[in-house]
Amino acid sequence: MLKRNRVLALSIMLVVILSIILSSCQPAVPAKDDSKGPIKIGNITDLTGPIALAGVPAYESQSDWWEYYNAKYGGIKGHPVELVTVDTKFDNNLAVSGFEKLVNQDKVHWVSVLAASFMPSISPLANKYKVCTAGPSEMTVLLPLSASTYIFGNGGTMSDYYRSSLNWVKDNWKKADPPRIGILGCDISYSKTVVKTVKWMLENEFHWPVVAEEWQTMSATSAVTQVTNLKNANCDYIIMASQARPEIIFLKTAEPMGLTSSTKFIDTWLTGMPAIRRLIPESLSGIINHVPVAIYPQMSDDAPVLKTIAEIHQKKRPNVELDWVRISAYSQAIGFISIFEQAIDKYGYSNLTGENIKWICENKMQGNTSQGLAAPITWSSTNHVGSHDTSIVETTKDTSLNILYKWYKMPAWPKAADDISFWE
Repeated sequence: MLKRNRVLALSIMLVVILSIILSSCQPAVPAKDDSKGPIKIGNITDLTGPIALAGVPAYESQSDWWEYYNAKYGGIKGHPVELVTVDTKFDNNLAVSGFEKLVNQDKVHWVSVLAASFMPSISPLANKYKVCTAGPSEMTVLLPLSASTYIFGNGGTMSDYYRSSLNWVKDNWKKADPPRIGILGCDISYSKTVVKTVKWMLENEFHWPVVAEEWQTMSATSAVTQVTNLKNANCDYIIMASQARPEIIFLKTAEPMGLTSSTKFIDTWLTGMPAIRRLIPESLSGIINHVPVAIYPQMSDDAPVLKTIAEIHQKKRPNVELDWVRISAYSQAIGFISIFEQAIDKYGYSNLTGENIKWICENKMQGNTSQGLAAPITWSSTNHVGSHDTSIVETTKDTSLNILYKWYKMPAWPKAADDISFWE
């Protein structure tokens, strides 16, 4: 009898253990969610400062998309999307206090950041509060790559895009002698990183001479000295790692002094904006840009959603051209739909924590293209850098863009780039 009881007890224990094991293997099923609570996306941008030329159209287009999407579909899985915006006036302190407000007061689910220069200060806050945050991050923010970081690169880094353009130039350079390269930098963090990595690439991979290097400040009011020195250096190409107002001052000076007729410029992205090109159309023709999204209308067959975007834009902004900045904002918004749909399906709305959203990004978003508006995302559990592919374009006299190459795939960085000192 004692032996029989012992066997029975062991059998019951095995059944209990097996039940626990099997229950732990079952996929998590989100609790029934009848609420219609909002999905809140924080937006740290510049609406009134020196880079408002990019901040305002990006904000307008994100707002236009969510107004359309909420009205047509009732939001994401029935949850209306709210865009909660902070105007930084391009002030780092306002970006930091704005992040704190978005997280602690507004209780946002995600934070998007416009300016790369804000990311070093915001990165520790994102990790502290465990809130997924995306922006135009340089590798100095992302490295060392870690599974614990909540920072995601919103597309490739600035250095990535210059690497794409310069490799495209290399592919198409036909002369025996290497091109003579000039550099125009600006006293902000992203520009310094770009200049350093571009110089490394030119010296160690291309073996092309940097024949002149000039710098601007964000408060610059004149560019005569920089233009004079770059012109005297007889550059074939000038890498413009400048920004906003200083860059416009430079270009306004370069054309009447004859620099634009003697050399090719490779720009960040700003001259890809029709609004900027109209300011000084005679100075902005023939500039090479690296654009990270599909271009309307040239690439509408590649990304049919561009037609929907164009309809929304025409209705809301009938007197404003649809440029790459606005399309980038639409692309980012459309990417959020996929992230939050999958997060709600897996965890439920009430469990949209930073940890859970981060898991979706790392495990479910690889290859996402925002319906063809961008190249495939390459996010992983340790590498949160977005796509490196970009379209190489050239500005034209009628303020449009001529596509030189669709989705140029940037070559990988060397092993040395895995060390943060490579970028600092």
